[in-house]
Amino acid sequence: MAHVDKSWDHQQLRAVSLDPGEAHVWYVDTDTAGWPLENLATLLSQDETTRVDRFKFDHLKRRYTISHGVLRQLLSRYTDTAPNQLQFVHNQNDKPSLACGSVQFNISHSRHETLLAFTATQTIGVDLEIVRDSVSCLDIARRFFSAVEVGVLAATPEAEQRSTFFRCWTRKEAYVKARGDGIAAAASTFTVSLEPDRPSLIDGINDDLDWTLTNLPEIESFKSALCVRGSVDRVRCFALLP
Repeated sequence: MAHVDKSWDHQQLRAVSLDPGEAHVWYVDTDTAGWPLENLATLLSQDETTRVDRFKFDHLKRRYTISHGVLRQLLSRYTDTAPNQLQFVHNQNDKPSLACGSVQFNISHSRHETLLAFTATQTIGVDLEIVRDSVSCLDIARRFFSAVEVGVLAATPEAEQRSTFFRCWTRKEAYVKARGDGIAAAASTFTVSLEPDRPSLIDGINDDLDWTLTNLPEIESFKSALCVRGSVDRVRCFALLP
């Protein structure tokens, strides 16, 4: 079982060694004051800059620029490549990866919060979701969860049902993102555990269980999960300061 940091280690941007058997997860709050927005914008590719320009609202432009600029800064340190020289390719489901090099990464956004996850070589997926009161948990579960998961959720006390739903959702989404699939097509075909402290993949797609599924440290009002291909010795968790 992977050792997961119990809290987010607040760090300035710096060089960090990404060892085999480790996963690194960086938490970024894009609404925090002090991000060097103009500098981060210069790191983006033309395609990324075009996407920023398409956003109608300034806060969305800001969030994208910070999260994707920081992604490039971190990948630069992991790969010893200039941030604006990094090139990405996308699979058929639009999951990005580096065009060159072995470092694997994944990104998840929810409102102003972002998680950026990295491994040296192992396929990785991360998911972050705000726990919303407006969600009809059982209705959505019946559409996207396996029969086993729906049964567990339906039997969960009402006071705990919403938290349990988002715990399950983030675990499933992290697994699907690690695989590079679309969750709408695949989500009901596999089963994850719903217990708070026992994240695991119970029944994988095509019986593929060679994955490590973990919780991440609590972020107020959010649930999150990480999934990595194969075994992981340690998950290091950092909160990046501007």
